[in-house]
Amino acid sequence: MDSGRDGATIRDGGAGPDTFQDLPIHIREEGHTNARPPYTRAPSSHIPPSIAPKSTPQEAHAEAIRRLGKAEHTVKTLRRRGSNESLSSLLSYSLRRPSLSTPSTASSKPASGYSLDALAHVLEDAAQEGNLPLVEALFGLGVNPNFRSVNKIKNRRHNALNNAVAAGHVDVIDYLIRRGATFDGGEGNGRLKGKEKDGFEAIDYKLLDVAYAGFMDVAKYLVVNQGANPLVTSWPREYADARRTVYRRVEATRVLQRTVLDGIARWGHQENDLTLLNTVFGTEGFKPDASAAQIYVDQPYDGDGTRMHQTTHTYSALSLFVRAGWVDAIESLLALNPSPDAYEIQDEIETEEGQIPSTSTFRTIWPVNALTHSTYQTHPDAALRILKLLIEHGFDVETPQQTPDDSAPRSPLARAIRADAKEAVQAMVEYRPQLVNKEIDFRVLVNGEVDKEYVAKPLAAAKLMGSQGCMEVLRGWEKRLEG
Repeated sequence: MDSGRDGATIRDGGAGPDTFQDLPIHIREEGHTNARPPYTRAPSSHIPPSIAPKSTPQEAHAEAIRRLGKAEHTVKTLRRRGSNESLSSLLSYSLRRPSLSTPSTASSKPASGYSLDALAHVLEDAAQEGNLPLVEALFGLGVNPNFRSVNKIKNRRHNALNNAVAAGHVDVIDYLIRRGATFDGGEGNGRLKGKEKDGFEAIDYKLLDVAYAGFMDVAKYLVVNQGANPLVTSWPREYADARRTVYRRVEATRVLQRTVLDGIARWGHQENDLTLLNTVFGTEGFKPDASAAQIYVDQPYDGDGTRMHQTTHTYSALSLFVRAGWVDAIESLLALNPSPDAYEIQDEIETEEGQIPSTSTFRTIWPVNALTHSTYQTHPDAALRILKLLIEHGFDVETPQQTPDDSAPRSPLARAIRADAKEAVQAMVEYRPQLVNKEIDFRVLVNGEVDKEYVAKPLAAAKLMGSQGCMEVLRGWEKRLEG
């Protein structure tokens, strides 16, 4: 390892810069552009209540008749072309979940004279729009909310209730459930007739979709009014594929476990959704130090190309909301369990020596290490309050960890310096003055060269990363300790 003039050491070869003063510096993003795992919300057709369709019962009835006329024409056209229920079911629905309509039900018509196909088609559209008066009018015309529309070919199986949930219309959801709509198309309170193999039900998985879509009013309704389980978890199909050796040999993989708390932390509003959080925290079986979200990272090979590394990063509920910058949630969680020992768990490492050697690491992200560059940048005041709360409760501010967003282990002080969070640096150094002289690891790109991993004392690191505010704090503490 080579040393620079100000005490910075390059870990991975090459020479360090001759001087740090007035040096144009570009900070390399560690691992990912955002400190949080990237998640893009899918386009939504949600219509705010302020502009949702409003009409009198008479107007809604007239609109229903108009739309049903068009829908009946479409049904007849498709039937003339040879479309039938069995063909549509084969193309539109999963073979594991056949249509629930019996021949007698499918061929019968309500007293209004309109076919169930047409009524279901219009109801799905009305639910998607959040048009409650139109939905009510369709029930007056005899619609069956659980009838599967077969008058058009679609890639996935939908019904009115699912459409209303996907669009975030809680008033329509409530009305449909009260009128007998279910998430699985069967009988019951919006639930499956039996448990899934992992113990969760259809409404629980729907709650996951709602949480990640950001419809917290719908999530609150499903949990409080319909009894959905907020502790539901789900891994995408890629997770099982990534854990197979044949896939691990090829390329690196990053897979996120879906949980309700993770969805709330990403998209929720701290003031409006605190009631929902308190409900989740009060759920039987909830523990603030238990796993609340996981990220699986699979690196195919080590530097010598002979060993694969798989790491499962686990976030407790406390670490999850530290990363999100939710002060009120953290205060509630610390009231339930304030012991640092419950959250600061050492890594567990398993090795497998076979045809393809591998090392599996199970890492729990410590609360202070959950304060990311993004947290400091996006919620500076909250991040400082959180850090001080954790310090008051005796949490570790020294031990480095490699989170899913780091290219190498980083200490809490290194993360604060990178974000130029001088008040956070001041709080940590006041709590542990020895940090001023303890070397930290960091990675930067200097003068357009290939970025390198450096190790240096905090002041030299702050100079190299261009964190002027942190430099002032650290220089002052160095003088104080020298005196």
